[in-house]
Amino acid sequence: VILITVGVNVIVSLVVLVPILWCLVRRFTPSSCPPFFRRNRPFSVKSDPLNPTHARPPLNIFLIRHGESTANENDEVYRATPDHQVPLTMRGNRMAVDAGQFLNDFFTNKYGTPAKMGKCRMYVSPFLRTRSTAEGVLMGCSKWISSVRESVYLVEQDWGLFEGPGIKDAEAKYPMEWARCQAMAD
Repeated sequence: VILITVGVNVIVSLVVLVPILWCLVRRFTPSSCPPFFRRNRPFSVKSDPLNPTHARPPLNIFLIRHGESTANENDEVYRATPDHQVPLTMRGNRMAVDAGQFLNDFFTNKYGTPAKMGKCRMYVSPFLRTRSTAEGVLMGCSKWISSVRESVYLVEQDWGLFEGPGIKDAEAKYPMEWARCQAMAD
């Protein structure tokens, strides 16, 4: 089981992650992975999907978006706070704990005990709001999670001058940059 807490603009990262995740789900079988993700060694019988007596249990991946942040309430926050330091609101913290409780209930119903489930890894973006969400999730289901890893590959896309409320006055304040972005979009 893999838990991933991410921000809203992770679509670009998911373009990179989807083939990797697909290979993880299909257990790196030669016929299921794109050629550039295939291993250069023989596969064990344990990972053979054609032999169900030796097949591994299915891999579950849960994507959890961070809880409500102060920037979700008011995008003016970006004027004073860098994107990676935007905190969760009280409601966002409750959302994270609720997500952890949901996972705890789900895992309890499906597996009964953590020993029967096996490893469960959580991957977290290095942003403050996703770290806080991960902490809240852990409050609800820490007994199920065997490791937590931070990955810079899960960060949101950085819009620079056009982040948050900057988009409203970007054309007037930064005409050259605006024109370049518009030309790239066309």
